[in-house]
Order: sequence, then C-alpha cells, then structure tokens
Amino acid sequence: KASGRRLKQNAEELQRSKEALEESYRRLNGVNQDLEARTRQLDTLANELQRLNKMKSDLLANVSHELQTPLVSIRGYTELILKGRLGAITEEQRKGLTLSMRNIDRLIGMIDNLLAFARMDQGATELQVGDFPLREVVDESLEILKGRMEARGIHTSVRLPEPEAVVRADRQKVLQVFLNVVGNAVKYNRDGGAIE
Repeated sequence: KASGRRLKQNAEELQRSKEALEESYRRLNGVNQDLEARTRQLDTLANELQRLNKMKSDLLANVSHELQTPLVSIRGYTELILKGRLGAITEEQRKGLTLSMRNIDRLIGMIDNLLAFARMDQGATELQVGDFPLREVVDESLEILKGRMEARGIHTSVRLPEPEAVVRADRQKVLQVFLNVVGNAVKYNRDGGAIE
C-alpha cells in the first residue's frame, strides 16, 4: 500500500512537471515567435537605414560637387585680381583679397572633406599630417574671424610658449578646431569683451 501511494504521488508529480514543462514550452514558443517578428522588423529598419544612408551620401556628393565648381571659379578670378592682372589694387584691397583667398581655400578644403566623407564606405578620412608652427594657425583663425570680433568690439590677446611651438598634425583640421573654439568665444562673449 505504501509503495502504491508513493507511486501515485510520483505519478502526480510527474504529471505536474509535464504540465509545467508544456507551459514553459508554450511560453518559449511565444517568445521565439516574438523574437522572429522583431528580427524581421529590425531587418526592415536596417534595409531602410542603408537606403537612407546611400541617399545621404549621394546628396552630399552632389551638393559638394555643385558647390565646388563655382568656388574654383571664384578662386581663379580672385587670384587674377590679387596678381594685378585685372588692374591695380590698393594695399587694403590686397589684404581683403588675401583673406578672401584663405577663406575660399578653406571652403574648398571643407568641400573636399565632404566629398571624401560621401565616398568612403567606412573608416576615418585620410589625414594630411605635417609639421607647422602653431602660431600660424592661431593667427589665421583670428584673421578669419576678425570682422566678427571688430563688429562686437571684442579684443584678443595671444600667449604662446617659447620657443615657438611646432606641431605635427593635419593643419586644416587644427585650423577648423581653432575656428570653432574662437567662433564660440565670439558668439557667446559680451560686446566689448576679450578673448585670450
């Protein structure tokens, strides 16, 4: 009788275990179906992102190319004027045209970077590394932003270590960093303020 009771209890426990396993299987099956549905959604979204990324790259390439063409023409005529081939110019005009040439070259460089970005599949853009005096880049960034600073009466002072610091980097990218930093310093400064 005792063995019969134990067998009956074991049979009931096995039945409960079986039912619990069946319930777990049903839940697992439901989770699996949910995961499959989410995987299909993610695949759809990934395909859409790839399509949008290609559209973005194509747009960047087209816009960059369209911007570059007139800039090259503007640079050519500015250079002709600077060299005096279209008539004599004053010293003040020479300064303005020289600054314009720097800004044109900077824009062409930025457009080249945009084109490179649009063309690359993955990875970083190639750096144009070289040695140059840091003072040159600091002075150039201040010269480019001079008009904005003068309009707000902002004064600048520059202190660099002695002997003159020479850095090894991509000059255009370092210039862009200084333009961003000094540009923000001008933007968020008070009228008549100072930048050191």
